[in-house]
This record gives sequence, C-alpha cells and structure tokens, in this order.
Amino acid sequence: MPNHTADFAVHLGPQTCTNLAESLRREWLVTNGIGGYAMGTVAGALTRRYHALLIAATRPPAVRTAVLSKLEERLIVRGTKYDLSTNLWADGTCAPRGFRHCARFRLERGLPCWRWELEECTLEKRIAMVLGENAVTVEYRLLPGSAPCELHLEALVTNRSHHTLIPTPGFDADIERLNGAIRVRLPQTAQGGVGDELWLHCPEADARLAGGRSGTWWRDLELSAERDRGYDHRDSMLHAATFVARLAPSQRLTFGASLGLPLPRDPQILFVAEQARRQSFLDSSGMSKSPPAVRELALMSDQCVVRRPLGGGQEGWSVIAGYPWFADWSRDTMLALPGLFLTTRRFPAARRVLETYAKRLSGGMLPNRFPDRPDSVDGSETLEYNAADAPLLFVRAVGLVHEAAPDEHWLRSMWPAVRSIVESYTRGTRHGIRVDEADGLVQAGEMGQQLTWMDAKVNGRVITPRMGKPVEINALWYQTLIVARSMAERFGDDAAPLSARIAQVRESFGRFWNSNTNGCFDVIDGPPTPEAPDGNDPSIRPNQILAAGLEHVALDAERAHRLTHTVAEHLLVPIALRTLSPHDRRYCPRYEGDVIRRDESYHQGTAWPWLLSFFVRAWRRAGGEAKMVSTIRAALAEHLTDGGLGGVSEIVDASAPYEPRGCPVQAWSVGAALEIMRELHPDGEACLSDADAAACVGGRS
Repeated sequence: MPNHTADFAVHLGPQTCTNLAESLRREWLVTNGIGGYAMGTVAGALTRRYHALLIAATRPPAVRTAVLSKLEERLIVRGTKYDLSTNLWADGTCAPRGFRHCARFRLERGLPCWRWELEECTLEKRIAMVLGENAVTVEYRLLPGSAPCELHLEALVTNRSHHTLIPTPGFDADIERLNGAIRVRLPQTAQGGVGDELWLHCPEADARLAGGRSGTWWRDLELSAERDRGYDHRDSMLHAATFVARLAPSQRLTFGASLGLPLPRDPQILFVAEQARRQSFLDSSGMSKSPPAVRELALMSDQCVVRRPLGGGQEGWSVIAGYPWFADWSRDTMLALPGLFLTTRRFPAARRVLETYAKRLSGGMLPNRFPDRPDSVDGSETLEYNAADAPLLFVRAVGLVHEAAPDEHWLRSMWPAVRSIVESYTRGTRHGIRVDEADGLVQAGEMGQQLTWMDAKVNGRVITPRMGKPVEINALWYQTLIVARSMAERFGDDAAPLSARIAQVRESFGRFWNSNTNGCFDVIDGPPTPEAPDGNDPSIRPNQILAAGLEHVALDAERAHRLTHTVAEHLLVPIALRTLSPHDRRYCPRYEGDVIRRDESYHQGTAWPWLLSFFVRAWRRAGGEAKMVSTIRAALAEHLTDGGLGGVSEIVDASAPYEPRGCPVQAWSVGAALEIMRELHPDGEACLSDADAAACVGGRS
C-alpha cells in the first residue's frame, strides 16, 4: 500500500502520538471472527480491563478470556536502551514513557501500525489476529538505513474473564520452554481463568523464562478509563518470558501467541495471510477503490461479524453489538445488518445471520441478547425475550436482504418466521405486546420491563419505560405488515387480512401526530406521567425519525417533511441524534460519572449515531439540502481518527465538543455510517461527490 497519508483514513502524526492524553484516548481494535480480539491505546498503555494483546473467545463468540496482556518492548542500539512501552501505575506515575518516541500511527487495511523514530534507527510494529483462531501475531520491522539493534519483548500474561480484573497476584502458572516456544499452563480460576495452554512463539528470537517456571508478577497497574467510569481499576500481570532478537536493517521479527494449541505455521506467514485476506475482502465488497474512510468502515464492519455455534455441529452467523464489552444482541444485529452486510455485498452471510436468529424465535420474539458470562453459558442457555422491536427489525432485514440479492428459495424458508411474528403480535405475546384491535396499533409494556432500545435501568428503575404505543414500534409494525403481505402474495397465502390491517394502521398512525411540536408523540395511550398527563408523551425524541426514514412509512409526505426538520432542529449533532431535546427539563448534556449517573443520562440527551441512517433517508425524502449530508459524512470521516480508531462509537455527548463515549466501536453505528458514506451505482461502486470524497480523507497531525 502506498505510503502517502492521503491513502489512509486514520494516520496520526507526532503531535498526537507524543501527547499522552491524546494517544491514550485513541484505541485500536483487531478481531478474529469468533468473538476474540486484541485492543489497546495508541500510547501502548492499558486503560481498560478490556485492553489486552490476546482476549480469546473461549466459548465463541460471547464468553471471552484475557490471556496475554501485552508485550513490553525495549530496543538496545549501540548500548543505549530505549523503552518503547508505556504503563500507568497506581501511584499516579507513567513509566516507561515510550509514547515519546512514537512518530506515526496509522491503520493499514484496518491493522494498527506504529512507527518509533530514534536517533539511529526506525522501527515499525503491526498487529493482526488469525481468522477463526484464538491467536495473535505481532510483526516488527527495522527500516532500511537504521543501525543494527537488539529487541527485547517481555510477555505479560493474565488469566481472567475480560469483564474482571486481578488486583493482586491471583493464579499459579506452569511455564516451560518447549520446542523453541514458551508454553504457559493457565489454571481455571474464580476470575474466569481458562484452564488451558497459552503458547508464545518468536522463531527468530532467543526465548528466556522470567523468574523460573512460575514467572514474576507485576502489580498495581492503573487502568484510568475504568477509574473514570467508577469501576475497580487495579490490575496485575505475570511476566512469563522474554524474547531477545538481533535485528539488521530491513529485517522482520514476528511474535505469535495462541491459546490451546501451538501456532500451525510461522507467525509471519499468518500475519501476511491476514493482510491478504483483508485486501481480498475489500476487493469482493467492491470497495477497494472507495475513499479511505469508506474502506476503513468496511474493514471495521468485517470485524463486527462473528460465527456462532448453534449446537449439533451447526454454525451460524451473528454480530457483536459493540467492542469490547457487548456480546451479540438481536436488536443491534438487525439494525446493523444493512450497513455491515448489504453495502459490502455479503449476501450469503446476511442470510445466515437471519437464519441463526430465526432458529431462536419464540412466541414471535427474538432473544434480546446472548449471555456473555462463563457461568451463564452451559449449552442450554437461558435467553431473555424482552425486545419489542427486534422481531419487527428482523422482518425488515428479511425484506432488505431479498431486495438486495433475490433468492426465492431462501425467502420462502423465512416466511414461517415472518408469519409467526405477525400472528404473535396480533394475538398477543410476552410483556403485554399485542395489537389493539381498536386501532390496529401495537401496544407494549409492563412494570419493571424495558422493551424498546431505550432500555436503561438503574436499581430496578426503568429510566424510560415508554409503556403504551411507542412510535418507532408502530412505524416498524407498518413496515412489517407491508413485507409480510408481499410474502403472503408471493407464496399463495391469503393476503387480504394483511391488506386490511395495513389500511387500518395507516389511518390510525395519524394519532401520533402532535401539531404543537410538528412531530410525533413519542408514546401514545400510555399511563399518565408528569410529562404526559393524558398518556400521550410529547417529548421530542429521535424515535419518531423511523416514522419518516423507514422504507415504508405510514405518515403522509407533508408531515414526514415537518417531522424531519423538527428532528434536525432539536436533535441533530455532527454524527448522531440526541435522545431528548435540549429544551426538555430532563436533558443531560454529557454522559459521564459513575454507572448510575451514566445510565440516567443514557437516553436523556446522549446522542446515538445509529439513528443517522434513518435521518439521512428521511432528509433526502423531504428534499433537504445535500450540504447537510456532506457535512454529516465529513464529520463521520473525522470521527474515525478519534476514540475507537477506524470505527464509530456507541454514543457521543449531546453537547459540544461531542466527546465519544460508551463502546469505542459499536456495530449499528458502523453500519449506519456505511449506509450514509456509501451509495451504490448499479455497478456497485461507491458514489460520492468530489467534495464528499475529499472530506473522507481523515487524519490528524
């Protein structure tokens, strides 16, 4: 790949890399397609419990175990030692401070690359994972013109669920050198320790045990992001081994780590294979010639997709809702699917995702999420069916997949699931979800349950209960009926009842209109509240944008136009929509503080990028200025260089400077960004104006 920075969506210069605060806030992510991942900061210091060089999917894809925290890196050039690593400590110190030597950071085909520039040598480092394996590779290259040097790599091992920490030394490992590699036997522990073998490989280096067969403990490392979020924030790591290698100019050294079995091939071969796989993905998705930001989003979309075992030797596909701490959630998967799969031409995989979830359908509902704790998954997992929107989003996704890549046989196989959802909602299913025969609209809710995507709950208190008839549920219900009628007609079923229901919902949807706000009530026919004494909630929230931005809408064009402009006026921020108007007394401008404060603000102002794809569709439909979409695209491209690099965060603050918050990389945010950034010509190539393309070349000095 060419070296000039215009070819990279994410390229950070010395002003960012050598600034500790700036390089700590920027995080890189690499995944392995089965739920495992590697993640850290540009500075190299670990700031989250989820930062590690190898977090293995020990029960793919949701149960994950951290087994290799990091490599401490040191160069010796003509007798002078240079620490390249950075660590934060409980006493408030930062040592060593290797970030000061980092001159460049960029993503190459989505893979992180650092460049350290010293007086007499320049070293580059790259990280990749092995697809489908709990394995990671790290490549070091001494650039031409450098002086010969010696590279020391100290492997710091851990053994815990990625949700937990080891504040003090917590396990006994058996470490030995075997066939040129280091084998670390990790026991099962109360912190989710895996009880397996970790293999450390570096074929061109001398492998040395650290502290004999039991290693040496490092303790009191400070995880600043955990501290700021109000969680426990001290960790300990086991120095298991040190690898020492001499490097000549232009020489490469590749380290590999794997859980369970030794690496099947040389780590360098595995690294190159992953680079080639990523380029092949860009080629097959039709994005190899797209602007850099579009390519980066496509590669990040690939990192969100995982395989999910279905039992009986069968395997399905799913989507990790957000890295690093989410598992796969049905709502998130369905909302992300058009962007992650259809814009990248992954049509067979999209079908497999929907088949995977169809197998879990129960009473017309999909499981809200899959468990992600070691003690909650035993092959007969207890699933939570409490998402009123997920089944309707599933039906929408079925229609979009077939429209993008028609397959009559597959569509017929989906018809029983679609029909079951319509019938279950019509007659009634869990949590009070049912059609009100008086107006044909869906009502949902019971005390203590959060059934929509606004699902924050604090100490048993639902922050936004939204009991009654939520606007987006009924917008999706109308879309569901349209798709179901088309399928019924196609497969010879009686479509007349569906046609009658569609007409009734279209007529009744007018009940949502609130002329005082030039938009829709957020919920109608709900229990009385201070904000809605008559049960009709006038809060200006973004849920109404689905009533104007779905493929099929019940609102008339004039009202959809006015609603969209109301949303733009009250809720639009550069890359997201606020969850509540700033004029509302409950509005929270920032998502910060401890877990209770954060959950209370989660849907009371905090802005969410996933909603933008519906806003942009509604904006265009309303004849809005094209400049608005160009501005959003430029902001998304700039966002790729902050927070979770190459991805789009779960949320941003509702007020300037719109700090990225929550999960650094969220699947439905990435999917929405791809839908907005890429429009398709009939030949499938990206359609961007010259101005948009220029805006998509991101980066910071």
